[in-house]
Parts: sequence; C-alpha cells; structure tokens
Amino acid sequence: MGDCYTDYKVTRYEWYPADNPQGICVGFTATCSPNGRANYWDTIVASSSASGKTDTEVVGLAWATLSGTMVPWGDKEMHESALIGSTYKVVSGST
Repeated sequence: MGDCYTDYKVTRYEWYPADNPQGICVGFTATCSPNGRANYWDTIVASSSASGKTDTEVVGLAWATLSGTMVPWGDKEMHESALIGSTYKVVSGST
C-alpha cells in the first residue's frame, strides 16, 4: 500500500470532571490514511502532575500514557482495507 500514515490529533483538553476537577482530560483521535479508519482515546492527567506544566507538557504526559495503545492500533489499522466496516448492501423488506 502507498503512503500509509496515522495522524494523532488532540481533540479534547479540559479540566475533568467539571463539577470537581481532579485533573485535565486529554483526548486524542487517530485517523489512518489512506483508509480513513479512526479511533479515540482519552486519559486524565492528575492535577498534581499537571501543576506548573504548559499545555504542551500536559499533552506530552497524556501521550506517554496512551501511545502504547494508540500507536500499535494505528500501525495495524492504517493497512486495513477501507471496505472493512463499510456497508456493502442494504436490503429492505417488500410488502
């Protein structure tokens, strides 16, 4: 397969839970190319770990926690056929 790659984008960054924050929830969405398969992961970076850190450093802590799950998924899924998970045919009942 040609140029296969997976983009990992930060798609969530907020104090969590909203009513009594214990840390920062950082979420990533991985999208594989060329087949478009995607998945989402998030984790909580504890307030004690996030204290004094920049947003980028907090995201780095989240990445360190999740990359062991996300990256192997992306390595496998970016080579899967775009047909996997697609609707092949819809058959309606007749009257």
